[in-house]
Amino acid sequence: MSVRTVAFLSAIALAAAAAFGQTASRPGFEVASVKMYAPDASVPPGAQGFSMSPDGIRAVHVTIRGCLQWAYNIVDVSGPSWITQESYDITAKASGPVPAGRLQLMMQALLEDRFDLKVHRETRRSPVGVLFVSKGGVKNLPPIASAGPPEMKREAGKLEFKNAPMSRVAAILRSPFGNMPLEPMADETGLSGVYDLTLDLRSFDPKAPEFAGKYQEMRDALFAFVSESLERSYGLKLERRMMPQERLVVDSGNKVPAAN
Repeated sequence: MSVRTVAFLSAIALAAAAAFGQTASRPGFEVASVKMYAPDASVPPGAQGFSMSPDGIRAVHVTIRGCLQWAYNIVDVSGPSWITQESYDITAKASGPVPAGRLQLMMQALLEDRFDLKVHRETRRSPVGVLFVSKGGVKNLPPIASAGPPEMKREAGKLEFKNAPMSRVAAILRSPFGNMPLEPMADETGLSGVYDLTLDLRSFDPKAPEFAGKYQEMRDALFAFVSESLERSYGLKLERRMMPQERLVVDSGNKVPAAN
């Protein structure tokens, strides 16, 4: 076999591998609908929000910024003004149940395809929520001696951890309700065991009238609520510190999605 033939076959193999890698890393939904709201359109009370099922997602009157935050697992998202000003309905279904992480990859592909988005990542210093032990010390938090696998459950307004290391607790606290990123979190408790914790979120309503149109105010209030709850129950606390963090930048895109 000639050197030229070997080079040609190698090029084909590399191209096929690259194409396979892209397909495998960026799966797509089987069916998806993306619709833009009219500027003066109203939404029934309680209908707005983002929900996830084993085989897809449903988003009502959401911004593209919010969708990108969830899809890329990055809180700091910036770009053209329309990604925060325009609202959309998005319904997408896979061919069957898939892990949450795969749903996020599928959402990335859907958003970039329908809105012709061009994005890039960069790092800059920004606020990070740090989980640490308050001055009074840890309480009501004995380490689990013979722990099973880590578990996390959201049910009836409560966030429950079982056999969880503090690094896992901090990671989940970045989005206490599961569909609304708060901010990056870091564990600086110094606690090396695994623990059972319950965080009761029932008395905090992110859709309360006082937060209407005030997303940052709602996030600040939720951050304070979670910190106070953790300190009262377990002697843990949250505070914001400036640290290097990844951010997502939308370089370009179309605010009107491609036809379904």
